[in-house]
Amino acid sequence: MKENKFLTGFLIVTLLGAAALGFLLFQSKGKHSEATTAYTDKVSELQALQGGKPYPDEANYKKVLDLQKEHQLAIDGLQKQLAAAEIPVDPMSPEKFQDNLREAIKRVRTLAAQKGTEIEGADKFSLGFELYQSQPPKPEAAAPLGRMLKAIEMVATELLNTSPSAMKDIKRVPLPEEGIGPAKAPATPPPKSGPGSKKTAEESPLVKRYPFDIEFVAHEPKVRTFINKIVSSKAQFYVPTAVVIANQQLLGPSKSAQTAATEPVPPPAAPNAPPAQTPPPDQAPSAPAPASAAEAPKFVVGEEKLGVKLTIEVVDFAEPAPEKTTDKPGKPAPAK
Repeated sequence: MKENKFLTGFLIVTLLGAAALGFLLFQSKGKHSEATTAYTDKVSELQALQGGKPYPDEANYKKVLDLQKEHQLAIDGLQKQLAAAEIPVDPMSPEKFQDNLREAIKRVRTLAAQKGTEIEGADKFSLGFELYQSQPPKPEAAAPLGRMLKAIEMVATELLNTSPSAMKDIKRVPLPEEGIGPAKAPATPPPKSGPGSKKTAEESPLVKRYPFDIEFVAHEPKVRTFINKIVSSKAQFYVPTAVVIANQQLLGPSKSAQTAATEPVPPPAAPNAPPAQTPPPDQAPSAPAPASAAEAPKFVVGEEKLGVKLTIEVVDFAEPAPEKTTDKPGKPAPAK
């Protein structure tokens, strides 16, 4: 080997080539395995798609898009219907709002007098707008306050039409435009995080709620009638969120009092009166005399009055977002 340098160099080159060839063969085998695995996975995925229903071809993709459009149209139609069930916000000056407030208070007081309903603190009654009887609101708050005044007056009118015994008080949460107290109205929770979700939630909430409380005293059937009228209103969407009811008759009548009231008291016998004679068998007994008003049976429950405190939300639904045009900037609109 030492004498034959050519043979030594040839063997070294051969060994190096064999090692390189073995490395390339091992590397190619690894890539082949990866390619085979990827191919097998793709074949399995394709077979799963081909066996799925519906198969994702062009026709089924178009059907999915059509269903998506129909779904969005149904959502927009419902949103428009809900948005229409609200009192519009009319432009109004602060002085005009004060005039409307005085007229609304006068109408409610007149209706209460006609229905025989007592308004507690009638001289201070203001439908929840005490502050603005002596001073005008901010200019930017006049129109929203005018809408809220109409909504509260409608509720008070529906209540008085049931002829309750008394209307106690009306309190409301200040509107954001007033800048006083809790100056915010709860809205729907923001959507899940995503591109532009925060901006959309801040600029155009779908639902705004403006709550107020109304207290009154009435019999139970009138309370049910009033609540049913409120939730079925077509002019404004109301949501009763809390109802507190207290029975003004906390104690029921005693058993002895009820027994004494229902049992008739026999009339006292006249002195030296002959004993009562029994009628002959062939003669029918005479009908008993009708009970007097004092002897009429009394109901144990159901006639008492209820003190009610009801929290109602005036709900404002946003209009559907306008459809986006697909025309590119600079591209002329198609001729109509």
